[in-house]
Amino acid sequence: MKESAKVQEALAILQQEGLTQKQIAQDTYQSYELVNKQTKGTRTMNKDVARHAIQTYQNYEFEQSILHEFSEGLASPVMGGPYVERHRMVLEEIAEMETRDVLRIINEVSLVKPPNACSKDERENVRRMMHELIEARVAIDNLLMVLERDYGLSVLEESQKVLKKLKSERRI
Repeated sequence: MKESAKVQEALAILQQEGLTQKQIAQDTYQSYELVNKQTKGTRTMNKDVARHAIQTYQNYEFEQSILHEFSEGLASPVMGGPYVERHRMVLEEIAEMETRDVLRIINEVSLVKPPNACSKDERENVRRMMHELIEARVAIDNLLMVLERDYGLSVLEESQKVLKKLKSERRI
């Protein structure tokens, strides 16, 4: 986990929700000038401020954007850009397509052999599987983001329920 990260995309999410730089500065105990520079991408936010902001705003899109930056890309990014409309039906379609791709490659790739006995081609197939799994994870995470936003549900609360269930089943 990085000590600080650029958070302009995360702050843009809050501004789209109607928060001003002045309000963000007050809520995160930072100066307006610093928040302005963070919004422009010329200054970073430290992890303690980011942690506080996540708890303050409880916005899954904002949280994922922050986590993506601080984890150096390990957490899923917020999908956007000119080719992706952040509508629940669009993201549902993307998640469905990516899930089908994952199931297809899972059926194609065999993981029976021990990793140290795999050929170069078999290892490449495993790498392709990883790519498809990551693409599906990003699509699913983004669908969760808009479901939380549009339906007023909490991904955190639902995750806690699922984790409790998995623990009771001794799956984790």
